[in-house]
This record gives sequence, structure tokens and C-alpha cells, in this order.
Amino acid sequence: MFGTVLKFMFTGKDNESYELLRALTALCVVVMLAYIGLHLWWNKTFDPLASATGLGALLAGGGLGNAFKDGTIGAKAGKSTTVENIENVEMK
Repeated sequence: MFGTVLKFMFTGKDNESYELLRALTALCVVVMLAYIGLHLWWNKTFDPLASATGLGALLAGGGLGNAFKDGTIGAKAGKSTTVENIENVEMK
């Protein structure tokens, strides 16, 4: 079950091909959480606003990057880029 959840987290729309952007976003989140933990361990201080802002920025950036790449938002939204559609486009 845990393997299935990880597969869905790191694969694209087809749930077959693994995507580097999703893996790097997850890595950034893990590194940010480790940084927060080490900062608490060494300095014994915690700034929740700065930590939440940084973690939120990483999650938003990764999510927006995936959405733009997948075509769910932006210029490609609602358009299919399959080979059949590209072959049927008339050149002007």
C-alpha cells in the first residue's frame, strides 16, 4: 500500500512514467524539514512564520511547476498534445 502511494506521488498523469520534478519537490520538502529540525536542535529557537513561509513556497513552486508541465493551467490548459492532434494542425 505504501509503495502504491509513493508511485502515485512520483508518477505523472499516466501513473507509469516517473517525473524528476515531483521527486525534486519531495526532496526539497524533506531537506526543508531536516533544516528546521537541525535549527531547533542547535539553536533551540523556532520561527514558525519563516519556516511555514519557506515550506509553503517550496510546495507551491513544485505544484505550480507540475501543473504548468502537465498542462492543467497556463497556455496548454484544456488542449491535448497527442501526436494525432499535432498531425492535423494546418500550417499558415
